[in-house]
Amino acid sequence: EIVLINRAKGSGTRSQMGKFLFAGDDTMFATGASEEDNSETVKTTVAQTPGAISYLGFAYVSDPSLVALGVDGTMPTKENIQAGKWPIGGPGYMITKAAPDGLAKDFLAFVTGDFQKDPAFDKLGFVAVDE
Repeated sequence: EIVLINRAKGSGTRSQMGKFLFAGDDTMFATGASEEDNSETVKTTVAQTPGAISYLGFAYVSDPSLVALGVDGTMPTKENIQAGKWPIGGPGYMITKAAPDGLAKDFLAFVTGDFQKDPAFDKLGFVAVDE
């Protein structure tokens, strides 16, 4: 038996999957499926439930307790994401109320700068993409 696990409404991961599967129509997700409020719970539930299937952010693809599935022969790899071949997902955004200054400006410069080459950036599951 297939056990469907969804992210809760309002989740960015669910939103990206809804855009890919249903042209953004959140009402198209299966009713009666389990809805989890965070990716860690989804990962644990899928890993421990026979027949479970779900969707997660790229940070979880390398988890040995899960099996990643491809889309139309394309696997969710860092290289495929960087090459624009992976069809699901989108960029992360940082938004400030006004032009950033002080600590906010420094933080944005850090995150968008050399930190993207740091192993910690990779470990967090982020994929640096050239502009």
